[in-house]
Amino acid sequence: PAASPTLDESQLFCRSVSRGDNEMMVKRRELLLAWCTTACFCRSFSTAFTNTNRLLPASASPFSARPFPPFGRLLSLAAPIDGDGEYARTQAIRGAFDRLEHLHETSSAFFQKLDKLVVVRASSIDGGAAGRGLFARKNIKAGSIISFYPVHGIGGDDGSACVGASDDIQKYFDREGADTSYVQYLVGSRPFMSQDSKELFGGEAMYIDVDPTVQVDPGWLSHFINDGATVDLPGDEACMLDYYTRSRAAKNCVHVPFGPCPVIATVA
Repeated sequence: PAASPTLDESQLFCRSVSRGDNEMMVKRRELLLAWCTTACFCRSFSTAFTNTNRLLPASASPFSARPFPPFGRLLSLAAPIDGDGEYARTQAIRGAFDRLEHLHETSSAFFQKLDKLVVVRASSIDGGAAGRGLFARKNIKAGSIISFYPVHGIGGDDGSACVGASDDIQKYFDREGADTSYVQYLVGSRPFMSQDSKELFGGEAMYIDVDPTVQVDPGWLSHFINDGATVDLPGDEACMLDYYTRSRAAKNCVHVPFGPCPVIATVA
């Protein structure tokens, strides 16, 4: 294209991926993933955005200050895990966390770059009532990677518990009243540690989750991106249709599968 559109210095908006997202959405995002991967190899990584609602108190993070590595190193996440049933699922999840931690340790410079594109501050939604949001520091070209979605917990809709990346994070996910607004379902057909993710979770959808009490890491801010609209009362069909229209109109970035499961990037 002769000229790429840009995202101006404004708040980032994107609707989270839910169980209801259909196969057409999956195929569109996998197509976008293929395009992004090609673009990333043809030029150095651009820069980033991110997604959700509130900033959280800082405490020790298992991935603190350890940004993500070049794309090629992501392939180590595809290494196989032996076993079956619950044991295989737990081993696959633990293996993914170990390799994600290793990736954080190898490429801090890349994520420090992404942090220069965005800033977390009070959301513009409902006069700040939505907590915090992610904002572009400058104009960003469409197709640029803006940030990555943190992976503090991995679970599935088969009724099994969400598995946390550390003992402290596990305590957060196990407690009653844990915030579920950061849940992000994984669309597409990427294998998880060389296994079929649906088989690992009894044919049900797989998701990642965020512990909002953990310190945020450079380049992993996508959970601060707000939805651009909310559902008005009384929440009937008309309100829902109006919500989808407003949310789609406000959206200026999208979460896409990136490399092996469960990595998700946010792209302008």
